[in-house]
Amino acid sequence: MDENTEFKLIDFAYPGIETGEYTVGGNLSVTAPETETFTDAESFFIASKVFTSDPDDVFSVYPADGQTGAFGQVLPHINLRLKTMPWEYENYADSEKTQRIPCLAYILLTDDEFSSKQIRVGELFSQSEKGVFFPPKETFGSVTSDSEDSYCTVLDIPKNTYNNIMPTKSDLPFLSHVKMVNLSATEDKITALPGYFSTVVANRFPADGENFAHLVRVIGYEGAAFEAAETVRLICIASVRFNSTHTVTIPFRRLTEGLSNNCGTVGKDGTDENERLGFAVKRHITRTGEETQSLYRSPLVPSKTEIIDGLQKCKTADGRIIYNNETATMDVSYSAAYEFGRILTMKDKNIAQQIIDYRKTMKQNMNRNAVKFDCGLDNFGFADAAEKLAEKGRNNET
Repeated sequence: MDENTEFKLIDFAYPGIETGEYTVGGNLSVTAPETETFTDAESFFIASKVFTSDPDDVFSVYPADGQTGAFGQVLPHINLRLKTMPWEYENYADSEKTQRIPCLAYILLTDDEFSSKQIRVGELFSQSEKGVFFPPKETFGSVTSDSEDSYCTVLDIPKNTYNNIMPTKSDLPFLSHVKMVNLSATEDKITALPGYFSTVVANRFPADGENFAHLVRVIGYEGAAFEAAETVRLICIASVRFNSTHTVTIPFRRLTEGLSNNCGTVGKDGTDENERLGFAVKRHITRTGEETQSLYRSPLVPSKTEIIDGLQKCKTADGRIIYNNETATMDVSYSAAYEFGRILTMKDKNIAQQIIDYRKTMKQNMNRNAVKFDCGLDNFGFADAAEKLAEKGRNNET
């Protein structure tokens, strides 16, 4: 990956070789001591899991499992470690096989829209249930690394619900993509990853309350047998459960009114000098836990600011809080600006790395000086220091 590239989106990533059985052969012809031809061939299989998954297949999900928040306007999505995973099995939008589409979908369901159960892989095709459609075995290919004794999770969804919530074949290409991410500044175990991830996005917003997001296989769900079924069965590769709190849509007028109240009223007629200068009263919790009210003014307020002597020499955000003795109030405008500047500075990876390196060097120097002081290296030579340490050891023994 190019070190200068921080982030890149790619439409798809097909596997270099399809699953199945392959044969590699070769011929070797020799002419001495006599003419002879040797032939050999070896067969091997390319396989992956179809009905189950490994825990490491999923890199991250949003919303996370067990999370609670206002997700009503968020499309849930899942990031997979293998960049080719959504396209690892052949799935086409047309019978001529001209457009390949993902074989995975990330669907969102509520508790009353599905039922789930664990079933042995070997029983998926040996036991048929009346009114339940599940694609025939040949749909998933002849090669799989799933053991017939392993268990997989299946979802049973009423056909009407399935038709209403499932993405169509034309939707699937727009719901999966590949991310290329620069991981050089992340923690060690993530830095070692290639930096390519596949992402599958849901096609439905969460409902208020409990939601279930499932990564499912979508191959072979068409035809007469499907139309005659009452229930559709899907293979679930991964799933999470989260809660979405009530999402309130705020009208634009209320947003603008809130902005006015939050920023103070510049040039307001009246006796309150703070309001006239654009200050707003803010709830302020100090570092020691006390709660008070402080003044804040945006840097974009069109009002002349007072120059405070010595303020620029302060090296901390708290040192830039201005206290008014007459009104017994604090102005945190410069303090907030200083803190915001620190955050923007740390966002620059080069500067952040320089600070980290500087701190490491300073710590190493402090440790080295402490060792020197312990051994007396500042005042004696190495021989004298060794003798001094030996003398300490003898004294301890006595």
